[in-house]
Amino acid sequence: MVIHEGGVPYKEVFDHKPLLLYQMASWFHDLGPWGLWLMISLCVWIAALFAYRMMRKYIDEYSILPALFFVFIMHFIALYHTVEESRTISGSMIFIVYFSLMIERAFWRNILIGFLAAAIFLMIPNELFAVAPVAVFSWMYDRKYNQLQLDIQGLIKHLSQQLLGVFLIFVPSGIYLWVHAIIPEFWRDAFVYNFDVYLKQISWADRWAAFRYIFLNFKTLILSAPILLAMIYSLVRFDEIRKNRLFIVAVLITFIQLYNTLKSGMHFYYYLYSFLPLSAIFLFLLLQRFKSNDLVKKSYGVGLGVIGFTILAYAGYRLVHSPGGYRLPSFTHRIQSVTNQRGQLYVFRNTRYMATNTALNIIAPSRYFFTHQWNRRPHYDPDGKIFESILADIESHQTRFIIDFSSHRPLNRQQLQKQWDDYVSSHYIEVDHDPKIGAVLLERIAPNDR
Repeated sequence: MVIHEGGVPYKEVFDHKPLLLYQMASWFHDLGPWGLWLMISLCVWIAALFAYRMMRKYIDEYSILPALFFVFIMHFIALYHTVEESRTISGSMIFIVYFSLMIERAFWRNILIGFLAAAIFLMIPNELFAVAPVAVFSWMYDRKYNQLQLDIQGLIKHLSQQLLGVFLIFVPSGIYLWVHAIIPEFWRDAFVYNFDVYLKQISWADRWAAFRYIFLNFKTLILSAPILLAMIYSLVRFDEIRKNRLFIVAVLITFIQLYNTLKSGMHFYYYLYSFLPLSAIFLFLLLQRFKSNDLVKKSYGVGLGVIGFTILAYAGYRLVHSPGGYRLPSFTHRIQSVTNQRGQLYVFRNTRYMATNTALNIIAPSRYFFTHQWNRRPHYDPDGKIFESILADIESHQTRFIIDFSSHRPLNRQQLQKQWDDYVSSHYIEVDHDPKIGAVLLERIAPNDR
């Protein structure tokens, strides 16, 4: 929204993710919450269609099943939770990278790998590790799908082609950062912050606890278990699958993605979004092995019908409910008087409901809209200056409305919570509440009424 309204990211808004997601979101901003849902769905379907075209060479009509299965798994979790934009899009890009190994012309294969590797880096940098095996195997294999041919002489040629694809993304993004003079802010927010907070301040015990929580969660267990079982089954039983370069890459990436999930230390199961496409890869490999089997021929239509019905059910679910899981407080109509007015709405202690800002096209008064870090990271903002800047920004903008969740989600740091309570009690009055979500609507008191 900030870019769409002519603002500058990292200078006017803090976020710890790189640039590409914001640039893409700005293109769809005019469509409101449906715009983000459409952006995500387009990425998922483009990836599925690309994979379908690549697979047709090897499993004929069966190729539609893994392609639709990919669409199914990337939207399945969204039936129960919000759509996670960056990880769904990066997962779709990684899916395309997997099947790019099937492109016969090395030049276009390497251009595509480099282009998407750069795009993934500017979306979620750590997911670049999942692309590395594909890039290496692209150097090592000739045009024949299953034959290894290590070509040292062609290594520089392949690398230069991939770098050309990288430049197609990096050059315009770099120009954008340079023109807006935000390279230091970009580096600080999107990289230094992540290293300090997510890597240095999380113990391995906490990482392991988060990892177990994700995999023991039913919604991810039923999706991740088939990936691991199919990989183990293929490793043990099928010699021809083990020689397949896509299988080798998929196994390597499986362990890389498991490590990425462990390293993140996060309890959110959508951190597996870029791991889930591997199930479609293994399904393709198994179909390639069993496509002439009578049982497969008989069950193919049933599987296709179940997946197709689920996708249609998902679409219907989203038509009834708000897209992407976006929900607005019941008192949103009371805030409509400040629609399109910059700095006139701030959401405190529940980032999900910043969708209210998006729906009403209101840029928040403070660049710091993530208020969960004080509870999750004990070393975040040790001197409280970031918190003080939020209060200063609210005061300087004379922000009219605050949606406050702190009565149900108080800050763990009692001093900061007291500072917040003292400020809002002297400057705001409660005018409405939504007990279902634990939010109160605060409206600014006129100076003469204080």
